[in-house]
Amino acid sequence: MYLLSQTSIISMVYTQSEILQKEVYLFERIESTNRETMKHLKAICFLRPTKENVEFLIQELRRPKYGLFFVYFSNVISKSDIKSLAEADEQEVVSEVQEFYGDFIAVSPHVFSLNLTGCAQVRRL
Repeated sequence: MYLLSQTSIISMVYTQSEILQKEVYLFERIESTNRETMKHLKAICFLRPTKENVEFLIQELRRPKYGLFFVYFSNVISKSDIKSLAEADEQEVVSEVQEFYGDFIAVSPHVFSLNLTGCAQVRRL
């Protein structure tokens, strides 16, 4: 089970069949509100460390729908956000939290995208 904020990063790395071979059967977005409770599943959360995503994860941890959570952030997360997540994890369902510096989309071995809009502007003369 994957809870995601960045599906594009995962889809650039693995095909659907490769993901199924790793026994991942369900992908859901962290902001989805109509998820079923499935305590028998483990959740792998790969999230960009934005305030919105941290808040979605805090809400999830207050009322966890899965048995265990493995949380990976695609960049640096603040200590205050980690503290907020720890305080929300009253049922102690978080097994692991890591920063995995993968906040980019690999298009090929030599080309990548940061998937940011508005960071460069073209000036016309």
